[in-house]
Amino acid sequence: MAAQKLTSKTRERAPIPSKSQSPLPAPASSIEPIARHPQLGLAYLWALLPDGDPQRVEEVVSLLEQSLRELPQESQKAELRSELTLFLVVFALRQHDSRRAVELAQEALHTLPRPLQSVAHLALTLAQGTAFQEQGQLVVAEQALVQASIPGAQTEYHLLNLFAMDALANLYEAQGQLQQAGRFFEHVLYIAGRPPRQSPLLLAWVSLSYASLLLEWNRLEEAETLLKQAIKESQLLGLDDLASFAGIQLERTRGDIDKALELLEHLQANTHIIEPMNTFLAAWHARLCLLTGRRAEVRSWMRMCGLHFDDELQEPLRQEPYFAYMTLARALIAEGHQTELKQASHLLTRLLAFAEHKGFTGWRIEILTLQALTLQAQGEKHQALSVLGQSLVLAEREGYIRLFADEREPMRQLLARLPANSPISPHYLQTLKNACISERTASSPQRLPDPLSARELEVLRLLARGYSNQQIATELIITLNTAKRHVKHILAKLGVTNRLQAVLRAHELSLLSPPQNTPDNAPEGA
Repeated sequence: MAAQKLTSKTRERAPIPSKSQSPLPAPASSIEPIARHPQLGLAYLWALLPDGDPQRVEEVVSLLEQSLRELPQESQKAELRSELTLFLVVFALRQHDSRRAVELAQEALHTLPRPLQSVAHLALTLAQGTAFQEQGQLVVAEQALVQASIPGAQTEYHLLNLFAMDALANLYEAQGQLQQAGRFFEHVLYIAGRPPRQSPLLLAWVSLSYASLLLEWNRLEEAETLLKQAIKESQLLGLDDLASFAGIQLERTRGDIDKALELLEHLQANTHIIEPMNTFLAAWHARLCLLTGRRAEVRSWMRMCGLHFDDELQEPLRQEPYFAYMTLARALIAEGHQTELKQASHLLTRLLAFAEHKGFTGWRIEILTLQALTLQAQGEKHQALSVLGQSLVLAEREGYIRLFADEREPMRQLLARLPANSPISPHYLQTLKNACISERTASSPQRLPDPLSARELEVLRLLARGYSNQQIATELIITLNTAKRHVKHILAKLGVTNRLQAVLRAHELSLLSPPQNTPDNAPEGA
């Protein structure tokens, strides 16, 4: 059937294909000839999905419906109409119009022939789950999304299953149900691996998603294995954007923040990124810059992001804008001045009220954690410990670790001050302290106020060998501008003004000793 054939092609692409994976939208003047051929018109609609221009979509749909009415064969007409309905449901969900998606899916159930109703029923279940979530009915939302996520034993994987899985994973994350999310990902991995082998896209998605969860649990080796799997499957499909995204996470897992930033900047510069993903990637870049002390770049993001601490929060507040606002809060806290700390406190108070109202415990844990850091920076030590205790009580049963450890030295200081009669179990508290110490050691291997990153140490060693900026770029496979930026940061961190002084200072600090042997760089035969 045409609907299944097109879906088969579509599910070998990412849900949000980049410009390198789908045809560029045609000029308005050429739409009519395309839409006059129904199969070509449907393919063109799917190509429009990433940009999401409602006016263009409406124009193509109108011409396409006219073409469908003129088809002589009823069976062919029904198949193509089923595919059009599927697109309209997905497009409505992308536009955050779950009510419209439900209406379209219900209409399809009543109008399509019985053999084509299974896809319509799947679309309806997905749309209802999304609508329930927006209405705050989280229990029934989870039930609907679970039903839409997992195909039956004899049912082939469908693109809509992946949409439902992604929505369900986001719901679990917002609710802080990490253990439930872990069981869900393990089940999907089982489905993806059983014969006949399911789509590489499904395996790439679940590997990437589960790796993010394992990273939160600080199970770094397992996370790295899954991220390599995600990269492999993405490359099989030619999905460079998805592979890059997994690569960024892989370098983050390995602790090489500079390499993660390089990959992220390459992704932003070389692909067609749309909203809300553009907002998310820009915020993610700012968070990584915070970890490496690049305050100037963080301040630039704060000026350009269009977010303010006193913005009116739009409901439903979705994952991408929430992530961006939490990045803004972290940036304000990092500034450390009383004005910015008050702004961070104001923003976090309103976000907490929203999270409590929605029942998003995962968001509550993160917000309370940042509130504790804000209070500590304001000198309110006792109140900071009280708020942190609330966060830890909620976080312990789900096993949160990196959420706290990634806050590094300020969090280590707070954890060290927790009273002995804290409701937190000694084992969990020690686990968090150890993770903070490991993060501190990994990020501070030198006697410097602002330690050099792993990538900057690589550049420093090349400087000591007399490499030029261009030679450094060639050796490390980075851009010339990136190499220049690394050199600039090295000079600033070492407190010197030229390369010779940098090398002399590095020798004084014993920074030029060879890197320790690891499984990745151990000599052959070791």
